[in-house]
Amino acid sequence: MIDYYQATDNADTYPSLHFVGHLTAGGSTIDVGYNAAPVVVDWNEDGLLDLVVGSQGDYYGNAPSIRLYLNSGTPGNPQLTGFSYLEADGKTINLYRVVPDVEDCNGDGKKDVVAGYQDGYVYYYENTGTNSSPVLAAGAWLTYNSGSSYIDPGYAARPYMIDWDMDGHLDMLCGAYDGFVRIYWGYETGVADESSAEIGSSGLTVLENPCSGTLSLELGLAAAQQVTLLLFSVDGRLVQTLDGGFLQAGQHLLTTDLSSLPVGSYRAVCTLGQQTVSRTIALIR
Repeated sequence: MIDYYQATDNADTYPSLHFVGHLTAGGSTIDVGYNAAPVVVDWNEDGLLDLVVGSQGDYYGNAPSIRLYLNSGTPGNPQLTGFSYLEADGKTINLYRVVPDVEDCNGDGKKDVVAGYQDGYVYYYENTGTNSSPVLAAGAWLTYNSGSSYIDPGYAARPYMIDWDMDGHLDMLCGAYDGFVRIYWGYETGVADESSAEIGSSGLTVLENPCSGTLSLELGLAAAQQVTLLLFSVDGRLVQTLDGGFLQAGQHLLTTDLSSLPVGSYRAVCTLGQQTVSRTIALIR
């Protein structure tokens, strides 16, 4: 079961919480069995927060283990209906004691899924669909040390993707059965879309990162393009859109006001026709 605690004030730190009850879907208590692992994310980009839940599943991998509950209510009154099972490569994801997280891992502006499980490895499921209608490819074990080693923190891996050091690169915190929390540092490896004909020599550069108040990016275009800048929160919600218009080839400065957003990590995604290029940014005060 999944407990729901509601804040009773608007305090920025340490809000007062009271226990509301178990979350329900379609009038029934959500019960995924042992090892419930919830993630809150706007899965279908309709402005409402949905629920992705990992579970213990079946040790032999015979039972689906990650559920998706879509929100059909309102921002102030979430209403979860029935659920579906997450699929990868057209098959339900079956991992024992799975703990999922949802994040744009490869910087293409689309939410992906990572999932730790009992054996200790962490699977990566790339979204080959769209941000509002994810389609997950077959899973692959995540690696580090330039691909020479598999991420394996030990039994019952519990990954969480976050820009921990706020350097603009996505990192991974990972807990495990032994009680320790490991950190895997992310670093810039480039974005495939930057090799496309639309991107100029300078690509997309964040002029100040971390930034405060205003986000400034320099964009180099090899050819004239329609440009749109999208800003996503770490849970995959679209929080801001900037229409850059139709820009000619050359260097351009894109700026947008972030003063109304809370501090934290965001993903800035620049769409150029059918191509995208993105950067992780840190917002501070």
